[in-house]
Amino acid sequence: MNFGVGELNVRKANLPNIMDKYAFTPKTNPSFNINYRSKSVNLFLQTDGIVRKRVNSNEFTTRIYSNGNPNINSQFLENRTQELYNIKAGLDWFIDDSNKLTLYSLFQDEYHIDRGDVPYDFISDGSRKRLWSWAEDENTRFINYAGNFTHNFKQVGHTLDVGFLYTKGGEDELFPFTDTSDTGNSTDETHLLVDEIVTDLNVDYVKPLRSGRIELGSKVEIRKIPISYKINPGTNSVLDPNLGEWSEYNQDVYALYANLIHEGEKLDIEGGLRVEQTTINYDIDPANIYYTKNDAYNYFKFFPNVRLTLKADKNNKISAFYNRRIDRPGEFELRPFPKYDDPEILKTGNPYLRPQFTQTFELAYKTKWKGGSVYLAGFYRSIKDIFERIFTNDNTTPNTIINSIPQNLGKGSNLGFEITLEQTVTNNWDVNGSFNWYTNKINAFSGTSIYPSPQPFYFDESKSNTWNFKLNNNITLPYKMDFQLSAVYYAPNIIPQGKVKERYSVDFGLKKNVLKDKGEIKLSATDLLNTFGIKKSIIGDGFNLTSTNYYETQVITLGMKYKF
Repeated sequence: MNFGVGELNVRKANLPNIMDKYAFTPKTNPSFNINYRSKSVNLFLQTDGIVRKRVNSNEFTTRIYSNGNPNINSQFLENRTQELYNIKAGLDWFIDDSNKLTLYSLFQDEYHIDRGDVPYDFISDGSRKRLWSWAEDENTRFINYAGNFTHNFKQVGHTLDVGFLYTKGGEDELFPFTDTSDTGNSTDETHLLVDEIVTDLNVDYVKPLRSGRIELGSKVEIRKIPISYKINPGTNSVLDPNLGEWSEYNQDVYALYANLIHEGEKLDIEGGLRVEQTTINYDIDPANIYYTKNDAYNYFKFFPNVRLTLKADKNNKISAFYNRRIDRPGEFELRPFPKYDDPEILKTGNPYLRPQFTQTFELAYKTKWKGGSVYLAGFYRSIKDIFERIFTNDNTTPNTIINSIPQNLGKGSNLGFEITLEQTVTNNWDVNGSFNWYTNKINAFSGTSIYPSPQPFYFDESKSNTWNFKLNNNITLPYKMDFQLSAVYYAPNIIPQGKVKERYSVDFGLKKNVLKDKGEIKLSATDLLNTFGIKKSIIGDGFNLTSTNYYETQVITLGMKYKF
């Protein structure tokens, strides 16, 4: 059982005449796990739940326009009340000494109520221009059915695994909102239904060799996401009636891979290749006047990986790595329907978005000694088809709407180094940390956003030197207590249209064993200094936008665990 409280102080006062921000937000997190084991069967049941309040967002934004529109301050305040429950039940069947079958089902149910206010004030005199309020009710459910069969051959490490996973889930979001402005009042409503059906099948085979092993495998993933989107416009409605009422995303992935690993006395060599055939079909309601064509494409791609490790002696290694990976956009980034939680900084997905590909080259040296080690690596990453949200101003409308839509933005790269250190300082004190420095480069790019009208955008090539730092201390105290103190720092960095400012956090944890080590009491705190808010600045065509999100990051938790 864990109990917590967050949002312990006010980092910035609300704009006037809006709802109060949640304070001293309570959290309760019970869990219960049980299993029964016989010679041939292991039955298990795992459950947990979260009931909490939190400040999901508290973002202050300033927009400065150069095209004659009035400059505006706004606050995006979102209070959330949430319940989340997980139940996982299943069995391991030890058929014989060589074969095991695991079957389980996982059920997840999440319900939250969001209450939000977004006031907009003129910067010149602070007068109220508009107040936007909403009351979102959302229920998300997922159920997973999974099975895994493992066969162990007579040779140690010689295995065959066959896995199956079927997931069916859905999101039901009712989103009523009220607009109070100098041009009149209105009450609108959207109703979003999202289903997600995923079927995965994988086969993995490992065969030890005289000095190494071979790994072979395959994976099939079939994903289907139909969406229903209904609107209920009111008087002076801001809703867009030209988006249609549905879309359906289908993604089929077929992959094969092979890895060959040689482990020698002086040299380790690993070479592998994953081959992937992917087919995408995105059907869009013909009533949508912006995205007028269904999206359908496929690609056949190779994803190689190579690793060479030279072992000078038992304490010193030099390694070289290369790999290529893919990052696919998520459903929210692809969804062609707006999210009306902030109608003047309007977030919409892009159904024509493509995946992002990254190639990584790394040269590393590791040395270890009694009680510690250091890892030093230089790396270069080449990124193609970067996807990131772009902010544009729709100058065809008389208002000040900024549209935030993800786009593929060409190429970028990272060049830098990383140091990771582990050290036992005393018998009771261990330290580990890392320092990462790199040059981040984003190439110049121009493009056009489609929604709600063709909006060209352009940004020059940008480059910055940035770094991050992480440090973790683990200390064993008397009376069976353990203490942990961690710190993390992210330096300023660039994004395609601007910068993200620095952010840092200090966390701690204290644990004590009780009741003859059958019990455990834990006290922890995240972001002790309350400094982990997200700050960014955006430079767009005809406007500048700066924002700081003081969302809830500081939480103190007291937990108790008992093993029967």
